[in-house]
Amino acid sequence: MFHLMILYKWVLYLSFSASTLILITFLIIRILKGKLRLQIQYAMWIFILIRLIVPILPQSSFSLFNMSPVFFNRPPVVSAIDKFDYDQYFTENLDENAVRNIQVNKEYFYLNPNMLTKEMSMPLSTIKLTLILWSIGVILGILYMVMAYVTCVNKVNKCKQLVDHRIIDILEKCKRNMKIKTKIVVVKGQDIKTPAIFGLFNPKILMPESIIEEMNDNDIRHIFLHELSHYKRKDVLTNYVIKIVNIVYWFNPFVWYLTKRMKKDMELCCDSLALSYLENDKLKEYGYTMINLIKYSKFNTKKELNMAVGISVNAEDMVRRINVIKQFKRSSPRVIITSMIILSVLGITMLTEGKIDNVFSSNLFFNDVNNNIGSKYVVDELGRNRIIDNTYYSYEYDPEVVGNWTCVDFVEYISDFKKSKRYCKDELYIKELKFFKNGTTDKKCFTWTKGMVIDKEDKVSSEYLIKDIDGETYMFVQWKSGDYAYGGKRPMYYVLKKVN
Repeated sequence: MFHLMILYKWVLYLSFSASTLILITFLIIRILKGKLRLQIQYAMWIFILIRLIVPILPQSSFSLFNMSPVFFNRPPVVSAIDKFDYDQYFTENLDENAVRNIQVNKEYFYLNPNMLTKEMSMPLSTIKLTLILWSIGVILGILYMVMAYVTCVNKVNKCKQLVDHRIIDILEKCKRNMKIKTKIVVVKGQDIKTPAIFGLFNPKILMPESIIEEMNDNDIRHIFLHELSHYKRKDVLTNYVIKIVNIVYWFNPFVWYLTKRMKKDMELCCDSLALSYLENDKLKEYGYTMINLIKYSKFNTKKELNMAVGISVNAEDMVRRINVIKQFKRSSPRVIITSMIILSVLGITMLTEGKIDNVFSSNLFFNDVNNNIGSKYVVDELGRNRIIDNTYYSYEYDPEVVGNWTCVDFVEYISDFKKSKRYCKDELYIKELKFFKNGTTDKKCFTWTKGMVIDKEDKVSSEYLIKDIDGETYMFVQWKSGDYAYGGKRPMYYVLKKVN
């Protein structure tokens, strides 16, 4: 259960990260409205696919994830959990009764969210329920994929290998033109709906019997160029990865959109590659071949083999496809170099994590007080992303602070506080605070120095501001809970009134 929970949290983390990139990519494509090269657009989808399957990526100052603080905890690495001193944590953070009543082990510690963040989180029972639902979905998806693969293999094995020298000669000429040396055979069968390529190690081009019998040599050549383009671009492998990703992230509609869009763009990229091996006067004929395939597939009632990578005959997508064929231009060296530069920049920004130990700017949290606290973004002992503050300040006496203070409100901004009206309607967590001359308080975890309240246990430092309002003295203290440390949210303020 422990390791399954870690896997589940990684799935949620990667799902959220990829969903963010899918939205950004979608907006970029919509804004540019067709001005983005098809190959670059497809590469962006590939980068997102990589993020969904590679949990740990290098850190970079140029990563898109540097643009904002951590949205949620990055799941831990098991080795980091094993090195954590649980006995010390429980001894320091729980009262004696809790320590006696809890079995101290890493599974309980990790699965209980409240033990980790000291804040309200999803109940453990709810987390386990969603984990069970996700696991059921994955198991059903795997079973379906295995059944689909076995069905595809059985249908391919029933097909007859083509021995027509005319067709084989066309295939070999296409292979030589595309510099493909791998042995690829052509099989034909009645159970095949559209031309496709199947197999990672022993690839076979699948052809419907009707197409072989009725299409001319040019049409056959165009089909082979398209299927060989799939092989050359490793789309068979990509297709398997897409199906696995759909199974693991079955709950995420953004991932389903990603994979659906990838398949469409995959076809267009294959068309573009196939066209690059044709003479200029043959480009239109390639388009006619694709249109004719719709006519042939319309009368074929067989289901497509979804484990094979075939030519899409969806009439709705054909308009876009024909436009790509009509607008096809051979890439110049300048275009190729520009595309490589763009892809390099996209790779650095999309395939990297936020840089650890980035010092945050003073304006990051839009505080109402002068932010002189050195803060940085780190990964702690459990592998969680979090913010820690500098808590090592020399003590400096402040006579205005010493004394008793009672908490009267909790506000988002200092300007929100009104003596006549309470901003926070809930019961306040802190009722009062006493500041002593030696830099300590009546709360064991808090110490203070001039301008700052320090909590070394939670590794945060909070600035305070003292104001006289209508003859009474008030102190505004930043409150940095787990929302700040793990969620990157701007701290709010406790309002304390001085008691004479």
